Amino acid sequence: MDYKIVVCSHDRVHTLKKKTLATLEMYQIPKNKIHIFVAEDEEDTYRQALSDEYLICPGEKGLAQQRNAVTRYFASDEHLFCMDDDISGFFCSENKKIVPLDNLDSFIRLGFQKAQEAGASLWGLYPVKNALWLKNTIQKGLVFCYGCSFGLINKKDVQITLALKEDVERTLKFYERDGKVLRLNWVAPGQSYRKGKGGLSSLRTLDREEAECNTIVTQWPTLAKKVVKKERFDIRLAGRPTLES
Repeated sequence: MDYKIVVCSHDRVHTLKKKTLATLEMYQIPKNKIHIFVAEDEEDTYRQALSDEYLICPGEKGLAQQRNAVTRYFASDEHLFCMDDDISGFFCSENKKIVPLDNLDSFIRLGFQKAQEAGASLWGLYPVKNALWLKNTIQKGLVFCYGCSFGLINKKDVQITLALKEDVERTLKFYERDGKVLRLNWVAPGQSYRKGKGGLSSLRTLDREEAECNTIVTQWPTLAKKVVKKERFDIRLAGRPTLES
């Protein structure tokens, strides 16, 4: 079972090189396995800054549009491990201390194996790099799959419409499609949430965040609830996923 690495990027080629691509190089992921999606007017900038071994793919402006461009680009059922452009390593817990993940390739392959065994097309990682919260468990059902790093068995019938809450939308749509998503709770990505220019920074406002939350709870009133967290809007999912060790 093979897979491809997918990175969507916008106006952050130097962040991409310093963080996500450096992380993948540290884990010895072959460059020709890495597909970088950027909007047409940014392609030249990225090509000039990056090695020819990386695959620069045609993307679109806007994160939802980028995600859908990825879906169209790859064949149905291809295995895609998707990453943001600002990932600084992957981590797990050992003796209640955060330590780097030993082997990213083996972890990705295991994620797809577990997803296929469960009949799920979407699987995620634990969203917080916290040594006390990372556990050697797998949750199955309606469980949030954080958008900065996730595994996906490509399905052409799932399209994304939101930007700020696209990971919640994806989680709900794949849950609706398959009856379950998976999350592997012993690995978390390293990421500085909401920091730096580019990416979604230029789009994030309280009004837009609330509007997208309203869209979600309108479409899935029994599965999602809008909550306020530290002067921002978020979604709490209503599912009770099963827990496997």
